[in-house]
Amino acid sequence: MEFGVSTASLFLRMTTEDALQYLDRSGVDVAEVFLSTYSEYTEEFASLLKRNAERIKIRSVHTLNTQFEPQLFSDHSRVKGDAFSWLGKAMETARALGAEYYTFHGIARIKRAARSGANDRPSAWGKSLEEISAFCKNYGVCLCLENVEWAIYNRPGVFRSLLKTCRGLCAVLDIKQARISA
Repeated sequence: MEFGVSTASLFLRMTTEDALQYLDRSGVDVAEVFLSTYSEYTEEFASLLKRNAERIKIRSVHTLNTQFEPQLFSDHSRVKGDAFSWLGKAMETARALGAEYYTFHGIARIKRAARSGANDRPSAWGKSLEEISAFCKNYGVCLCLENVEWAIYNRPGVFRSLLKTCRGLCAVLDIKQARISA
């Protein structure tokens, strides 16, 4: 059995690099690295993280998702292009870390009315997710949609619906978020 922890669990208490070093010293086998800001989407930062994770396996990365993830679904070409540029930088970091997975939230359902699903566009969102997934695969990283009560995958049935269009989509189950959504 492997024991894994996300550096996000120490967000605002430690920097990402210090959190990873702390988890490594604590005997954690596997980690998710929470990339919390744009300056962390670099190979230099990935090198620092690799030095601080002497024996720990970095299995996945997770970005501060509202920085660019919702814009990956935009119909505006420049907005979407810039978002994919940032995704590319995050995926370069993931590849440098040896991460196999990207924990993804996607569209932010900021307004409570958007959370009901009444105006969902699963076919269009699935096509966007297929494009995002293919982009990540070019870096050797698998896109994993996480259930989050304020994001695209916020209730039962959403993932199944999106999977019809984006067949290679993987999922991350966050038990805390599932409880919040109930």
